[in-house]
Amino acid sequence: MKTLFPTIRLFLFLIISLLLAGCSRPRITADQIDSDIVGHGIKIRRGTIFNWTFEQPEPRTFRIVETVYTRKTAAIVIDMDTDSVRHDEEIKGKIRLHYQWVDGAWDLKKLENMDFFPVADAGPYHRRPANPPANPQ
Repeated sequence: MKTLFPTIRLFLFLIISLLLAGCSRPRITADQIDSDIVGHGIKIRRGTIFNWTFEQPEPRTFRIVETVYTRKTAAIVIDMDTDSVRHDEEIKGKIRLHYQWVDGAWDLKKLENMDFFPVADAGPYHRRPANPPANPQ
C-alpha cells in the first residue's frame, strides 16, 4: 500500500505538468507584429472609407499599449505612426490586432481601427505643425 501512494503522486504530477505545459504560449513580439502586418489592410475613414494596406518598405514605429491573451486568442493594441510610400501621407493612432493560435503559432487574423487615421485629418491633438516656429516665444 505504501508503494501505491508515491506512484499515484508521480502520475498526478506528470498529468498536471503536461496540462500546464500545453497552456503556455509564446508572447507575440514587436518584431513579429512588424512582420505580420505587412500585406494586411485596415479601413480608414476620410470622408469616405478606404483600405490602407501595410507594405514592407514603409517607415513605421509603434509601441505595444495593451495585451490580452487567452488560451487560443490574443488581442494586442499598438500605437503606430507610419508614412505611406505611395501616397506621401502620415497616418497614426491605435490599432487592435487580433491573433489566433493555429498549428502551434500565432496567426494575425484581423486589424481593428481604434483611432488610426491620416495626421492631416486628426485634429489639433494629433496634428504636427507643418512648419514649426524657429524661435517659439
